[in-house]
Amino acid sequence: VWVGAADGVHVRGQDGSWQRRWPGPGTTEADIEVLALARAPDGRIWAGVFGGGIVVIDPAGGAPLRLRSEPRASGSLPEDM
Repeated sequence: VWVGAADGVHVRGQDGSWQRRWPGPGTTEADIEVLALARAPDGRIWAGVFGGGIVVIDPAGGAPLRLRSEPRASGSLPEDM
């Protein structure tokens, strides 16, 4: 089970414990309130973050990818909302 919350993205393990998957421990990232979650066909979790764009999490591990608006970059998000 994946859950988006005011403090990021959490996953419930098979043992019933909760683990915060994003942002990682000790991070100082701002804009972490998650408003929406979706699982892509490839299994990655996409999280819509209030004022912070989109975060893509691979459940198998690896660093999360954060997509944000970059007004001068072609193909970026139109805005971070």
